[in-house]
Amino acid sequence: MPGTLEVAQPTRQDSLKAAEAAERLTHGHLVQSDLPEIVVQLLALMLEELANGRALSLVPIESDMTTNEAADYLNVSRPYLIRLLDAGKIPFHRVGTHKRVSFREIKRYKEEQKKRSYAVLAELQAEAQDLNLGY
Repeated sequence: MPGTLEVAQPTRQDSLKAAEAAERLTHGHLVQSDLPEIVVQLLALMLEELANGRALSLVPIESDMTTNEAADYLNVSRPYLIRLLDAGKIPFHRVGTHKRVSFREIKRYKEEQKKRSYAVLAELQAEAQDLNLGY
């Protein structure tokens, strides 16, 4: 996915520096050295995406997604996602009558699917070479 920045859990120092930077920003006294390195990387990525005319979405890893949001993230239809949820392939919980999926679970599922796709591709490549198909 273009523009994806994998972020580890922020350290206590990152959190403190971010809080100080937010305070400085509100008073107009923020400089780059006040920011945690991950924020500098994130801002650079955001500016690059905006410069290329792309929309942005920032999702906390601990957040819940609606089935529409989750389907959009996976690039599948909502009915297909519902079938995955009902089949137990992706854990979910209910908020009232509505299904919610944690972003962490959706991301995990997407990564597993990517690994499976690469494994199948490797099998196909090996078979093509065994059959001397010229690929």
